[in-house]
Amino acid sequence: MVRAPLGAEPARYTFPLYAAFRWWSRRSPRARARCWDDIIWLSAIAAAMFIIVNGLAFWLVKRVLEPFPVIADGLDRIQRGDLGFRLPPLAGNEAHAIGAAFNRMAQAVQDKVQAEHKAHDAEARLEERREMALLADQRSRRSGA
Repeated sequence: MVRAPLGAEPARYTFPLYAAFRWWSRRSPRARARCWDDIIWLSAIAAAMFIIVNGLAFWLVKRVLEPFPVIADGLDRIQRGDLGFRLPPLAGNEAHAIGAAFNRMAQAVQDKVQAEHKAHDAEARLEERREMALLADQRSRRSGA
């Protein structure tokens, strides 16, 4: 690199840009070209990193959201009355926790519905027995009177 003698001002290069704007530099055109090469290289690295990071983010989000359709299908089946349906083990900590909670909820709903059916059946049998007892009482009064 050639240095300017002491006290001498380095050469000033002027480059026309857009319309009336000009860019000036005390560096040589060769140094400016090396700077542009470095900027292009860094821009290429930044673009590659942007693509890689975005690809990784999309892949991770897709993987995290994979269990959601299975969970939504399970909720739909429970809503339609398939109370015996349980979710399979799901991948991922959060999805596994959601699946376990879903299965506990489905079991509780199934137990409650079964208990209600048993109570309804017992109530119906009790009512039948009351009617039969009433009929038997009426017959015994008729025959005794």
